[in-house]
Amino acid sequence: MQKIRDVGKESRGFVVYYAEVVLRSTNKKVFLDFVESNRNSYQDADLVSSNFTDQPLKQVRITNDGSADFIRIGFNRGSSGPPYIKIKFGETVTIPFVDTEDELVLDMVVQANTSNTTVRVIGL
Repeated sequence: MQKIRDVGKESRGFVVYYAEVVLRSTNKKVFLDFVESNRNSYQDADLVSSNFTDQPLKQVRITNDGSADFIRIGFNRGSSGPPYIKIKFGETVTIPFVDTEDELVLDMVVQANTSNTTVRVIGL
């Protein structure tokens, strides 16, 4: 058995944000707050599984693998912000914020065009 060598750097893991949400209506938006999870609004959605973090995210990956032809998402505009990015069925979109000037993903709004569709959100 080999021993792992210590190279003098502190080993640190990272926290992954994960949410699988079933959107029940086409009329309502679901608000996900990545900093203060008590502001999340799931009143028109079912939260299937999740792993939350209290840290702002530097990257978010959204997968539309439910029944919706497309979903719309919006970032960093609060719970009343408009969803302005369109993701087609079967598509995965990664929104990196690491190359911008200290911008972090603070919150997200999700809306679907079909009821009972699943959206998966993974954040680092």
